Amino acid sequence: MSQLASDWLNLLVVLPPADRAEIAQRLIESLDEAANPEWEKAWQVELQNRAERMKNGAIQGIPFDEVMATLRKKYS
Repeated sequence: MSQLASDWLNLLVVLPPADRAEIAQRLIESLDEAANPEWEKAWQVELQNRAERMKNGAIQGIPFDEVMATLRKKYS
């Protein structure tokens, strides 16, 4: 991290949570704007395909608690 970024971070972390959340959201959105449009389109197609397969029962989701338990076991 550059010194400038570090200086900004030190100033920003003392802001109220709502302000920090808004800043974080805008920073994330600025990264999204730089994304490759072709990749974005491909992800949208993939997400639509996955949603359709979930709706018609071709695939099933895994409950969050089960996923987290598996990850904790694997990485603990």
